[in-house]
Amino acid sequence: MPLPASGSPREEDVLVSFADEEAAKILILMDIVRRPPAQVNQHIGKLMRWS
Repeated sequence: MPLPASGSPREEDVLVSFADEEAAKILILMDIVRRPPAQVNQHIGKLMRWS
C-alpha cells in the first residue's frame, strides 16, 4: 500500500488496525444475523466472549 507524500508509516499502521477491527465487528454482526432467531441467544455470548 503506497504512502501519500505527507503520511507516515505509524499513521498508516493505526488506520489499518482501526479498519481491521471495524471489519471484524461487521463479521461478528453478520454471524449473529445469519443465525435462526432461536439460536441467537444461545450463541451471542460465545461470539462476544461473554461466557
